[in-house]
Amino acid sequence: MARILGTDRRKWDTLGIVWPTVCPQCRKDVWFSGVKGVFYFYLLFIPIVQRDSQHYLVCPECRYSIELSREEYLYAKDMNEQAVTYDRGRLDGEDYDEALQKFDRETETVLPKPLQPVSATEAEQKDEFQPIGVE
Repeated sequence: MARILGTDRRKWDTLGIVWPTVCPQCRKDVWFSGVKGVFYFYLLFIPIVQRDSQHYLVCPECRYSIELSREEYLYAKDMNEQAVTYDRGRLDGEDYDEALQKFDRETETVLPKPLQPVSATEAEQKDEFQPIGVE
């Protein structure tokens, strides 16, 4: 008999580069990426309504993840715009450092100390990351 009603995680939305740091797990200089996991309520295998979402910063090397609240994820979206602008050379280091410090102050989650960022690789900007240990 087929399932008629249920919930399922249907997709991971990748935000892109957000936070330059040394990953606490793999000890590499990386840009953590923002990731949003979305659960849907479905009827007859058709997603009807978004039921829940989870938000993370994820290391692109080892997939170490830090869970964020919804509000912190919205700040991470702003940081992504700043990070991409900085990485393309359109934002100077002082302004970007101020943005990093503001993001660190606004979030309640303890984040690894930010580094002076190296240029993000294309893989870090475009890859789809799924946190390890999150079903």
